[in-house]
Amino acid sequence: MEAYLYGSAARGEVSWDSDIDLLLVLDPSQKNSRELKREIIYLKGSLTDEEVDAPEVDLKLLFVERPPFSGGL
Repeated sequence: MEAYLYGSAARGEVSWDSDIDLLLVLDPSQKNSRELKREIIYLKGSLTDEEVDAPEVDLKLLFVERPPFSGGL
């Protein structure tokens, strides 16, 4: 799995109303990738505004069968 931070947080331009943009790159040929996707979706859906005092996380999942990125996005 690879994780990439992008958007205002990656540019160092976070403000009080910014969200955190994350891209997770998963290999579907990995035996546990589907289970990991289910767990991520469950955890993301289980958080409410009352439970966390933190920025919203905008999570994107990308399933690809290829070598890891060789450079930045």
